[in-house]
Amino acid sequence: MSEKKSTTLKEVLKVVAVVVIVVGVVLGLNLGLQVAMGTTVPMVVVTSGSMEPTLYRGDVCLIQRFAPDQYVPGNHDTRTGDIIVFDATGIYTGSDPVIHRIINRTYDPVTNHTWFLTQGDNNMYPDGDATHFPLKWVQDTRVYGKVIFTIPWVGNIFLFLREGGVWILLAALAVVIVVMFISETSKIDKKVKEKVESGSSRAVS
Repeated sequence: MSEKKSTTLKEVLKVVAVVVIVVGVVLGLNLGLQVAMGTTVPMVVVTSGSMEPTLYRGDVCLIQRFAPDQYVPGNHDTRTGDIIVFDATGIYTGSDPVIHRIINRTYDPVTNHTWFLTQGDNNMYPDGDATHFPLKWVQDTRVYGKVIFTIPWVGNIFLFLREGGVWILLAALAVVIVVMFISETSKIDKKVKEKVESGSSRAVS
């Protein structure tokens, strides 16, 4: 019985070790990207369709921070200008950063900050009020950076886990551990049986 427990424990520890290593690699990569990109949010997953057809839900965007005057405004219709990621607290509901295009930029000497008017490529109207500055404009302190590279689809894995898929993954992991336990127990029982049968045959001879 102790041999069974020891073998099963080893297999479980192997699985746990793999999970810990994967988590460690992800955290290390994120920390490295934060330093390299100069932002606390170096990677963002697109969670809505507001930027289609430029960006799609599930795309992963690599973000780099720049000085406020280096972000280039463009045009919503022609899809020109920088796409920035910003903290939208008070502008949108929810806690996710928003990924929208800059369509206007202005420096305000009163606040001593640069402000951005943004709009999603798939949205009919800007996020803020162009005639009532700075109503729902984005202050430079809210900006995490601009999109410099995009990886299609990969973020759907994150969305799947966040939207309940993590429980499916944990259930699958539990099933794997149980199957491993049964398999290892069966192997040990077989070995014990073979030893017993081998010992019995020797005794008879």
